[in-house]
Amino acid sequence: MGFDPSGHFLYVGDYDEPKITAFQIHSSGALTQVPGSPFTNRDTPIFGLVTDLSGRFLYVRANTSITGYTIDQNSGALATLPGSPFFFVPRDPQPLGLVAVK
Repeated sequence: MGFDPSGHFLYVGDYDEPKITAFQIHSSGALTQVPGSPFTNRDTPIFGLVTDLSGRFLYVRANTSITGYTIDQNSGALATLPGSPFFFVPRDPQPLGLVAVK
């Protein structure tokens, strides 16, 4: 799971399917699915999700790739970043996740 820094949106990756479900978090704590959600990721399984500290980007760690998305600040919808996914060969086949660092 990944939250945007403002606390308005929650993103959940599916381990078995290449999908990211996005929710809007209301002031009551209730969740509503973002229009267009779930969004398709190009690689599976999804191991981790993290937003950057500005809340403008979501990064998804899958088996051999990281896919970047822009986050629509009004709706929470995702759009794939140009050039994504970014492929690599992991040293450890069981990654722990991603971390945002400033």
